[in-house]
Amino acid sequence: MDFFTKCFCEATVLAAKTPRNGISIKFSPLVDYSTLKKANAVQRLFLDFFDEACNNDAEAREVSLEALFTMMKKRIPALEQRIFLEYIKAVFRKDVDGVISDQKISRFDWRLNTHIYNIDSASNPVNPLVQMVAGFEESDLKQLKKFTERLDKIFALAKEKNVEALCDAEQTYVQYMIDSITEQFSVR
Repeated sequence: MDFFTKCFCEATVLAAKTPRNGISIKFSPLVDYSTLKKANAVQRLFLDFFDEACNNDAEAREVSLEALFTMMKKRIPALEQRIFLEYIKAVFRKDVDGVISDQKISRFDWRLNTHIYNIDSASNPVNPLVQMVAGFEESDLKQLKKFTERLDKIFALAKEKNVEALCDAEQTYVQYMIDSITEQFSVR
């Protein structure tokens, strides 16, 4: 897989010398596909949590923390309020003391900030709530870490060389995770 990282980096250097200086990155050669599929299922589940808390009302723009916690507790019986609140505090930087109905999360914030693998957190890229749901093994975490390191190397070089990097679509069964990683890198 490091071979492909090298290939994408070489393509970046070549693209910098052309008038239409861009590269297209396919993520699948950069990570074990079974890990990507597993992470994708969890990413999708976290996005679905919001919809379920809104009773699948596509027009709902926000949901109360109380409704979100209640719904997640149904799906994850072992979920403690403390772990849920720590997740909300860490991910949304909200100062919350309890699950009450007047505290809300918008659909936009949930979609923008709910990443099951945080590329900017070297010490703990997977929140304890996410780990509780995902059950990632150490090998999965190592794969995801290596994957984001490879992408970081490619994107850093593209930025240095002023080369546009386009992320190629993958199969639908891994697209949620691809979107999550791409979104995080694009706001860096």
